[in-house]
Amino acid sequence: MQFQISPDVAERYADATAAYIRSRADVAQGPKEAELWSTLWTTFRDADNATLHVPDECAWIMHFVWGNPRVWRDRHARQTVKAELHPQWRAQMLGR
Repeated sequence: MQFQISPDVAERYADATAAYIRSRADVAQGPKEAELWSTLWTTFRDADNATLHVPDECAWIMHFVWGNPRVWRDRHARQTVKAELHPQWRAQMLGR
C-alpha cells in the first residue's frame, strides 16, 4: 500500500507503533508476526518523503496501532495520524 503522508505523521505513527510493540512484550508471537511488526515500525521510522510504501503483509495490522489510544503520546497526535492514514488505508483495503 502507498500512503501520502507528512514526515511528522510518519514519526508519530512510528512512535505509537513502537509503544504498541512494547505493550505486547509479554504476548507470545511467532517469528513471522514479530517480523511484520518490526517491518511496519521501520517503514514509518525511516520514511523520508511524502510517499510511503507499506508492504501488503503489514497493512492489515496498521489499524491495531491507531485503534489503541494507550500507545499515543496524546489524543491530538492519535487523531491527526488517524485522520491522515485511515481514509487512505480504508480505500485501499476496500479495493483489494
